[in-house]
Amino acid sequence: MAGYKGELAAQYFIDQLPAKTLVLYDLRIPADTQGNRFFQIDTLALTPGYALVMEVKNISGQLLFEPRYDQLIRKKKDGSEEVFPDPINQVRRQSQQLKDCFAYNKLPPLPIENLVVVANPYAKITVSSSDSRDHAAVIRYTAITSRMTEYAGQFRRNVLSQKQLEQVAATLLQIHTPNKNPILPVYQLLPSDLMTGVQCSACKSFDIVKKGRGWLCHKCLVREDSAGLLALIDYALLINKKATKKDLREFLRFTSKSSLQKWLKSLGLQYEGHSTKLVYNLCLELLLSK
Repeated sequence: MAGYKGELAAQYFIDQLPAKTLVLYDLRIPADTQGNRFFQIDTLALTPGYALVMEVKNISGQLLFEPRYDQLIRKKKDGSEEVFPDPINQVRRQSQQLKDCFAYNKLPPLPIENLVVVANPYAKITVSSSDSRDHAAVIRYTAITSRMTEYAGQFRRNVLSQKQLEQVAATLLQIHTPNKNPILPVYQLLPSDLMTGVQCSACKSFDIVKKGRGWLCHKCLVREDSAGLLALIDYALLINKKATKKDLREFLRFTSKSSLQKWLKSLGLQYEGHSTKLVYNLCLELLLSK
């Protein structure tokens, strides 16, 4: 959530960039021609004269960047410290990988700059390096537009036409590969670790049940239309996009098998198998359109 809020804060200033600037977010691009490895870019700004790779960090406290040791040290208010991988080196690696990506996809070469953008306005920033390039690599999110104005003066010659720039952006979007790996193993969790049931958007309890055409919360008595649908989407994103009636009955805490089957049928979900061995396809596009 902190990272998401940081991206929103930075986006406010990114939205003020010149209209010809194309901005792509959360790219995941193959790092080789075989597509066996990938690298990710938080924010990529494309202009006719240069490209800018930005890594947005919304971290509070005293931040000490140490590129020499490839680490970022965060000191909290209580005096405790945390160590993170150095984002300065990280964003430079991303820039080199992007250059390689341009080469093996036969895209016109663009000068590529990189920045670490600190999105927390209260963070204290220190860079322990004698190299001025390391100091210049870290800015606050409020300085995005002014820094890009500096780059515009530095890269006055347009390398690409607007049409070529749009073709580059289209190619990057085409080779963008969303990470479809299951999310629970990343955090070493099992489906049994999740809270089950349908959550009430008002009181946040899981005491909501199917009642007629909608859903009723037994705790705060709020009625909702799409609470169960949101729980289905959670199941698809967190566990699996395929599920048996038994899986869904346990996850949604349905007491009535017939009520569950009737509701699933009303959603128009596709399924495989017959009778008790039905496996439903939880198509996100379909669920999100309801």
